[in-house]
Amino acid sequence: PTGGFIAKLYLFMAAIDAGLYPLVFIGLLSSLISVFFYFRVIYAATRKAESDALPLPANVALTSVALCFALALFYFGLSPDSLTAVTSQIVFFQEG
Repeated sequence: PTGGFIAKLYLFMAAIDAGLYPLVFIGLLSSLISVFFYFRVIYAATRKAESDALPLPANVALTSVALCFALALFYFGLSPDSLTAVTSQIVFFQEG
């Protein structure tokens, strides 16, 4: 569950409520096609390398930063209201 998935879910729910079924069909079809390309990236990233090159050693700082961003993405994907509350305060602060 990420922010992009939640956004698509809300968008499709709103389109269904508005009766825009052809638009929902096209959106779902394009989402299914994009899943193929997402899995190709995952496959390319996880397949065994054909060369005998040694893997890069793990960098603690890089791993920590990647973990922090992954946790933030997961948190805001499950709870997007907390992010929208902060951004609405920033926009209000700039206008006022």
